[in-house]
Amino acid sequence: MGKHRGKRLCCIAMAGFMTISLLACQSEAPDSTPAATSEGEKTTAAPAQTETAAPETTAPVSGNTFRAGTYEGTAPGRNGEVAVSVTVDESSILSVEVISHSETPVVSDNAVSLLPGLIVERQSLGVDTISGCTQTSKAILEAAAQALLQAGGKEEDLYKAGTEVIEQHMKPGTYYAEGYGMWPAKSTEGARYGAPKEIAPTKVAVTVDEKSIVSVEILESSDTPDFVAAVRNILPAAIVEHQSFNVDTVSGCTRTATNVLNCVTDCLTQAGADLAGFSTGVPRKTGTETHDTDIVIVGAGGFGIAAALSASEAGRNVILLEKTARLGGNTAYATGPFSVGSTRQIENGSVKTADEVFTEWMEQTNWKTNASLVYQILSESGATMDWLQDYWDQTDDDGFLSIPSGNGYEITWTLTKGIHKFDALYDQILKDRGVELMMLTEAVEVLMNEDGSVSGVRAVKQDGTEVIVNAPAVLIGTGGYAGNPEMLEEYVGSSAFYVKGMTSSTGDGIRMCLDAGAARHNEMSTAMSSFCANEYVDIYSSYLKYCNQVGCLTVDPSGERFINEELFVTASIQEAGSAMRRVGYMYVIMTQAEVDAMTTGGISALISEEDIAELGYRPRVLNIAFETFSDELQTMMDAGQAWKADSLEELGKVCPVDETIFAATVASYQEAIENKEDALFGKRESLLRNIDEGPYYAIRVIPAIDGTIGVIKINSNMQVLREGDLNPIPGLYCGGSDAAGYFSNPYTPYVGSTSCYALTGGRIAGMQADEYLTAIGR
Repeated sequence: MGKHRGKRLCCIAMAGFMTISLLACQSEAPDSTPAATSEGEKTTAAPAQTETAAPETTAPVSGNTFRAGTYEGTAPGRNGEVAVSVTVDESSILSVEVISHSETPVVSDNAVSLLPGLIVERQSLGVDTISGCTQTSKAILEAAAQALLQAGGKEEDLYKAGTEVIEQHMKPGTYYAEGYGMWPAKSTEGARYGAPKEIAPTKVAVTVDEKSIVSVEILESSDTPDFVAAVRNILPAAIVEHQSFNVDTVSGCTRTATNVLNCVTDCLTQAGADLAGFSTGVPRKTGTETHDTDIVIVGAGGFGIAAALSASEAGRNVILLEKTARLGGNTAYATGPFSVGSTRQIENGSVKTADEVFTEWMEQTNWKTNASLVYQILSESGATMDWLQDYWDQTDDDGFLSIPSGNGYEITWTLTKGIHKFDALYDQILKDRGVELMMLTEAVEVLMNEDGSVSGVRAVKQDGTEVIVNAPAVLIGTGGYAGNPEMLEEYVGSSAFYVKGMTSSTGDGIRMCLDAGAARHNEMSTAMSSFCANEYVDIYSSYLKYCNQVGCLTVDPSGERFINEELFVTASIQEAGSAMRRVGYMYVIMTQAEVDAMTTGGISALISEEDIAELGYRPRVLNIAFETFSDELQTMMDAGQAWKADSLEELGKVCPVDETIFAATVASYQEAIENKEDALFGKRESLLRNIDEGPYYAIRVIPAIDGTIGVIKINSNMQVLREGDLNPIPGLYCGGSDAAGYFSNPYTPYVGSTSCYALTGGRIAGMQADEYLTAIGR
């Protein structure tokens, strides 16, 4: 393994499939999975589903001849290379082993642990990919194919599959398994999103008879409640109906759904199941549905819901398409939108005007943003927030929790994190207006008329059904491209970012607009997070994410200091975010004394009250001990993502930096400490703490992002502009993180800007689409 790779899940599948060895994986809680348990003696009479026959699956296929031996292959996964070793004799595949990978824990577990066994069981690569981890599955299959071709296998024979039914002989009973999904053990982040303060593993029960899965139940889960509810409503029934653990995951809830599927396979293994018999993917449907409406909206996030409210308020017929299983998108979990000029906030003492903010905004962006669009959004933001609250007042949701009273950068309306507020708007307002919502339906194409105007949208349901929506107005807001590594590489030059909660933001709307002839903006970037992350160990859900918040020496990949470290607190999203994006990743250097202080007292143990006030720390990170900080650091060291040494000189040797450059950096920094003056970057004296005593740690961290800055050129009416002449494409509108012109790099200091853009832009787009339809005689 390379320098930055640590322990990984390793699966060795031998002939017979059940010989599976799971080695250390950081996402698993120590001793969290119980011994195989069942209630075979207590099983009650099985319901009707128990007579469901096991599905048809492939049987071993003969025909290949190999050169006996062990061969290796590699293929690109989601996070890097996946390496596979395959052992064969002259006529069969004896074992398949995933020997190294960097795939996301939990999400990739079933592919890594199960797919090798399926290959051996069926003696074929013609197996279904594992639901929820398609990229990892494809990488394993491709790497195994490389190995088998080296062994003399014929490509046309490697994927042959039979159709014999695999007969199950399970021990009837109820079996239990548990595992961590969205939030790892001891995570502190989940509580912000409605999860319990103390994170416990998800617990799943699976009841079987001798031949089939009778029931699946999610007994408890500490994942975000909205995600658990969506998974609970869909996944257990699908597993029983299709008699397969390889059903579709719940889009938008991948980690929660995949963890449940991992638990189900654990239970089936305890029951003595032949997992190959329960691994068939769900057959795709081939039919087509056709719908006619005035306006079709793609994406039911903040932009889409506001647009639906606005358009239906004008009496328009609306169809709303959403590819995930939940409403609200990224807006549902944001702090809230900012605004200026709202009647409510003026009454509350916030008197900052749109003109003031516009002047500041354009100066901060050096006029790289679309001035007309910015002014339109700012001017309409206050009325939009009042308008939304008026709607929430008609539902059982309180809407905004607080109204802005200040006049600085934090003129933000706060919201409870979660989807209830958007569910309330749909269930109690939009549904009564006849707005049709199609969930788990992914739009793939804007349909066009010969004259260049739009005629609707083509979409595909999760079950494969094609959906054609005929509509003269199409509004698109699909949440940007943070979950699409290829787009990140193309638009911002790197995909080396930590992304959580945005894996479904894969740039669908952007691609659709570009295919329809839209112009692409030249100012594309990411919205940087304030805190640290790592691509191999999920420190972003725990306390170690704050290691950059106390002014420790920080160096770039070569070992050179590149920033005034206090900017990670005072300008984390702007200056610090830009600097971190430039270097790609960095090393935070900490002494044992600093690690101990963070563990026992948190940030307040290292930063004075005066500095806390002046630097503007977020209250939620203060006055708490980071109890698991040392344990998280040890996990990072175990994974090869942090290094420890007794001296700084030795640290430069064991950490993957240039030893000479790092030594020069340390000497310069020690001189600054001795002189009580940072001549290089001007860091305040109080943060120039003594580093004479070790041991020392170097912690490798990458940038985390909260979203992306849009791609599609629009005007102030949210109309998509055509490539070339930059005239509006008739009937096509775009907003939220798909649309460009409102933001530039670096991101604005106004808290709540993205939510403001989505909600205000959605309201404007709905009104403008209504005016367009009136103009064309609809």
